[in-house]
Amino acid sequence: MWQNKEPMKSSGYWTGGFDILVRGNEKVHYNNVWTLVYAKEGAGMYILDGRLTCLNCNDIIFIPPKVSCSFAPADMGDEYNENVEIIALCFNQVWLDALLKTFIHYGDLVLRLKEMKSAVMMTGRKWMSVYNLMNTLAQSSDEAKPLVILQILAHISTNEDTLPIQSSKSPEVADLAEKKARIDRYISCNLLSGVALEDIAAYAGMNRTYFCLFFKKHYGMGLIEYLNSIKLDMTCTMLLKTDASIADIAIQCGFRTVTYFNRVFKAAKGISPKEYRTKTI
Repeated sequence: MWQNKEPMKSSGYWTGGFDILVRGNEKVHYNNVWTLVYAKEGAGMYILDGRLTCLNCNDIIFIPPKVSCSFAPADMGDEYNENVEIIALCFNQVWLDALLKTFIHYGDLVLRLKEMKSAVMMTGRKWMSVYNLMNTLAQSSDEAKPLVILQILAHISTNEDTLPIQSSKSPEVADLAEKKARIDRYISCNLLSGVALEDIAAYAGMNRTYFCLFFKKHYGMGLIEYLNSIKLDMTCTMLLKTDASIADIAIQCGFRTVTYFNRVFKAAKGISPKEYRTKTI
């Protein structure tokens, strides 16, 4: 049942314009409203415009008006729709129009939202930004909430780091494709700054142990080995095509120390970076 269904209290044009809803296992349906859904716990199946789709822990999806969405019946799968908790931020066209009149400088943002016709999933840096803002929203005062929502919408309205919602008659197929897409995008966005096991596992909706097993099975190697292989490809290109020092190349490609880079490079290539550069030129 609904655990919290009180409309967000605010003043003037905000009143009744949007709700923050937290739900458990009940079927829920959105229509004619904009809906941002954050899967806080559990995993589930939902029906998006009549198509069966997976919803995993930590997923954040954005659903425009006239795109129907409801949770699939529990008998669609034993491991789905159990202990599911989602937070849904819902707001209607009236609220958007009022927003446009009140905050004129956000006009382009609102127009971009109106142009969205299909549901999308947040990925990469956009996922991280919206995730942090959703947590900020939950802790904000009533007066501050509208501004936080504007920040959320500003991130959503851009085209970067969004993934069209995938659907499949097989939950397993859709689940695998979405998980791998999410992992690939996280690595792409965070490779050079650092990929922490805890963070990427949470982003993929898995615990650390399951993530390691999943990654080894579907990528053919462990996470660190995979990350190093990508970085090594980058370093090889730079060794051959630039005059940058080996130390600079190591740091630019995400290796924390030159010593570690030399060790990893030689283990993979059989020769040192210096020998590789000299021998290949």
